[in-house]
Amino acid sequence: HDTDDQTIYDEYGFRIDIKESEQHYEIVPCIENEQAKLRWLTHLDSTYKIDVVHWPLPEQELAEKIDPKQMRQDKKIATL
Repeated sequence: HDTDDQTIYDEYGFRIDIKESEQHYEIVPCIENEQAKLRWLTHLDSTYKIDVVHWPLPEQELAEKIDPKQMRQDKKIATL
């Protein structure tokens, strides 16, 4: 990676910041609407088995659970 920080996948109202220097991922929902945010977090929880209560997740855990390619193809996320 050329830069320390990179952002994965921010088309659908959230972004995943990878801060390599700090060795963690941070998922940042860019959703103003609380209901929409809740739906998104619930979807992450059920589909990717991510415990959405504990942000940010350790990098290892997130890397194991989230495949960016799978996420880009996730139709559900596109509609949230």
